[in-house]
Amino acid sequence: MKAVATILMILYLGTSPVYWLPYLDVSLFSNIKFLLIASSIVLIWMLAFSNKGIVFPKGMVGPMGLLLLVLSAMFALLQAKEGLLVKRLIDMCLGFVMMWSFFLLTKNGGDIRRIFLYSALTMAVLCWLTVTSKLLGVPVWVAPSVFNSDPLYVSGFGSLRTGWSGGIALFIPVLLLLTSDNRSTFISIIITLLAIAGIVGSQLTVAGRAGLLASLMIISLYSIVRVKKIYIVVIVLLMVVSVIPFSDYLLVHLRFDRLEGSGGSADVLNHFSAGRIGSYIQALSWFAEKPFTGFGFGQATFGGHEIHNFWLRLLVEGGVLLPATFFSVLLAILFRLRKQFKMLKNVNDHELKDSSVSVYKYTNLNLSVLMIILCGVIISFFEPNVFLGSFQNTAIWWAAAGVAIAMQEIKSDKDKNVVGDSLDVDTSSSAGINIEIESDTKWKSVKLKDKA
Repeated sequence: MKAVATILMILYLGTSPVYWLPYLDVSLFSNIKFLLIASSIVLIWMLAFSNKGIVFPKGMVGPMGLLLLVLSAMFALLQAKEGLLVKRLIDMCLGFVMMWSFFLLTKNGGDIRRIFLYSALTMAVLCWLTVTSKLLGVPVWVAPSVFNSDPLYVSGFGSLRTGWSGGIALFIPVLLLLTSDNRSTFISIIITLLAIAGIVGSQLTVAGRAGLLASLMIISLYSIVRVKKIYIVVIVLLMVVSVIPFSDYLLVHLRFDRLEGSGGSADVLNHFSAGRIGSYIQALSWFAEKPFTGFGFGQATFGGHEIHNFWLRLLVEGGVLLPATFFSVLLAILFRLRKQFKMLKNVNDHELKDSSVSVYKYTNLNLSVLMIILCGVIISFFEPNVFLGSFQNTAIWWAAAGVAIAMQEIKSDKDKNVVGDSLDVDTSSSAGINIEIESDTKWKSVKLKDKA
């Protein structure tokens, strides 16, 4: 049951931001994806029920959080544009169900690393196809008419280039897991670099600037935490050298040439942002008109487009209570990661290389999950839907949230029935950091030097 659920979830997450495939009817493809995610979730919940029973996380990441979110969205739902009421309700529920499913899968020994890695590698292959379609003219695929019949290199396999770029950015932290243990090989490093190059290359090809920015920020964060400074310098130099031949094209393609326009600085920035700065100002004006009830889902558009800021969109559509409630959910997720923050601050790459491979992988899984969460937050300031309204693009974000919650509870409960290690970091002793490792049924203790 667990193996089947793993395979089905890999297939779904590996195509989650994909809305069409060549030679396949859009409706048929959508139904196949629905069957994949529905079947895998049912199997996960059956597995949990047969093992220890179904237990939900507590607080704002549990059923209470979903209930409060729906209640806070009541004004937005009642005033929603026709056809959006049910859709937005489903969006809210899907995110929480995905989070709870991965919470249960992690608690019941699911192979999270395999699910995340294989789905990310699948996504990287699809991204490379968008790159080669632009550079080599192969494959010559065109999106279905429902997606404007754009060539593959215009919007990828998504519906719009912004959604595609943001959706694939969330796989960048996962790919970094390929080189996250002390047995990394030259081949694994090459695969990682090629896969990340495919995703970033696809973002450059479709000119999805928000997703590209998020990807570069996450890569930079990982480099600071895990990569030696000399390697960072080499990587930056290689990136600069590879971009120089295409600099003129990229300046226009990414619309940096708009910064040279005439007019005041505000007008230039608004033009560069494709009118988004103007929409942000208008959004604040609308919020002032109806600060508590909002205008309803889909009722506040600027120039025919949604406000490209998730938090401002919620503020205008649902009033102040809706974004405040979702922000509480986000804080609850980050609160569960607080111990991981402390651990990653005190335990570094070199200290772990002489300890346990399982500990090393565990700390990097924590880091990967943390970066997925942060990547989604970055994108939320530039895109309208993200967490609510675009479940397929952010399915892996909700999955990572569930993993984060489960890992925190595993460490607290010292749950011996899960696959994956449980760490407790004690920094109270001036002698050093003591890490207890739970691997199967054996306990070990590793002394690490105190960096202080």
